[in-house]
Amino acid sequence: MTTAIVQFAENFNVATSFIDLHVDEGRDDRVAINAAAGTVTYTDLARNVNRCDGSFRAMSLAQGDQV
Repeated sequence: MTTAIVQFAENFNVATSFIDLHVDEGRDDRVAINAAAGTVTYTDLARNVNRCDGSFRAMSLAQGDQV
């Protein structure tokens, strides 16, 4: 068995691959998270990720900052 080596660009944004792609391809109303507390669609998830980004920017946080 060989080990796969995965390399990402220095500015890789995981949200683009794992959230935005589903919204862009029409799966926005599909369930992204299913938990005891309820379900979250890809639209809901994208909206909340964007809200979080806006909050970080409002606090003048930049890439690499720890929160």
